[in-house]
Amino acid sequence: MTTWTPFVLDAPLNERMLCLEASAGTGKTYTIEGLITRLIIEEGIEINELLVVTFTRAATAELRTRIRSVLEVTRQVLEQGDDSSFEGELHAVVPILMGNIDNKTKALRAIHRAIEGFDEAQISTLHGFCQRALQEHAFESGVPFEVELVQSTDTLLQE
Repeated sequence: MTTWTPFVLDAPLNERMLCLEASAGTGKTYTIEGLITRLIIEEGIEINELLVVTFTRAATAELRTRIRSVLEVTRQVLEQGDDSSFEGELHAVVPILMGNIDNKTKALRAIHRAIEGFDEAQISTLHGFCQRALQEHAFESGVPFEVELVQSTDTLLQE
């Protein structure tokens, strides 16, 4: 029997791979936003080195918007120097970061790179991830470069 350890946002980041699984409305998106921000600042991981996969296009769009928003808020707080004078809603990760950061200049550089390179973030649906993987590894997978995955074969069957 597998025992699951609950993930706590301020826990030490010592895992190279993390799977968050929970029911709807339990804070997965909120946790992912904070986790990504911590990985970028505390671990120095570039935004394009992270992979976030979800099921629907709507969830993907929401994740992209919310992650970028947390990165922007974190940047603003870092530039101000503390979170006490910030006007607006703070994500729970911001006070955690403010307590963990030794070098604010390094943290600001990391957050700026993440925001500037946000279009390269690999936040997609499972379907989108598979299509990109097949295109990037066309030779190894033996599929054409312009392969298109379809969600339903109904149209093809009708043709």
